[in-house]
Amino acid sequence: MILRLPYALAVLFSLLLLSGCVTETTGGVGSKASKSRAVEQYVDVGAAYLSEREYDLAMQRIERALELNPKHPRAHAVLGLIYQSQLETGKAEAAFRQALSYNGDFTLGRTYYAAFLYQEKRYEESLKQLKLASSDIAFANRAQVFSNMGRVYNELGQTDNAIEAYQRSIRLLRSQPQAYLSLAELHFQKQEYQKASNYYYVFWDRIRNENLEHSPKSLKLGVEIARALGDKNKEASLMLFFKNEFPNSAEYRQLAREN
Repeated sequence: MILRLPYALAVLFSLLLLSGCVTETTGGVGSKASKSRAVEQYVDVGAAYLSEREYDLAMQRIERALELNPKHPRAHAVLGLIYQSQLETGKAEAAFRQALSYNGDFTLGRTYYAAFLYQEKRYEESLKQLKLASSDIAFANRAQVFSNMGRVYNELGQTDNAIEAYQRSIRLLRSQPQAYLSLAELHFQKQEYQKASNYYYVFWDRIRNENLEHSPKSLKLGVEIARALGDKNKEASLMLFFKNEFPNSAEYRQLAREN
């Protein structure tokens, strides 16, 4: 389950953890099957506690899972997320690598590791992990993998590769406002203003249809595209909307001064 946040605060990489209240059951561990179920439950509950930032409780459940199965890939992956959340970068990386050593096909764990590497600004290494993850055509969040690849390519200054990655992402999942906005921004940087405008207004429709929020940055880009195209009507409309929504933002004040 992807944690949904307001658009302007959307995280770069989704943690894909459980959210909501934490429910536990108690009981003994007998058969191999019941032991396996207990491990999965401990990991689920640990992930849920992590999503609520209850780090000590999350760690307790993951440690219990690893007592029962020291080679459980998902337990190690969630352990990595716990360490990452607490800025224990060395321990986090060791846990992510351990998870993948026990199951090289654990794509979700690979995306966690890619996110960690991105956070550490190790972009080439992050890209390598994302490319491996993108090859798993059965992965439920493959579209997000390509979107994240687009972000990494952008950090590396590889604009054309970033555009291609975002385009692959939206072919897999069209309801991604951030991907359309990123495509608009990339084409704007290339001075391909009509393409930028086309993607921007798809982004605008997605924001409206999904009841999400604009940000000063997204509105600033819209005004800049309209100005580049010489479209005074769209520029005026966007500036009025901008003034109503974010009158005190640095982005609005800058555009107003330039007008």
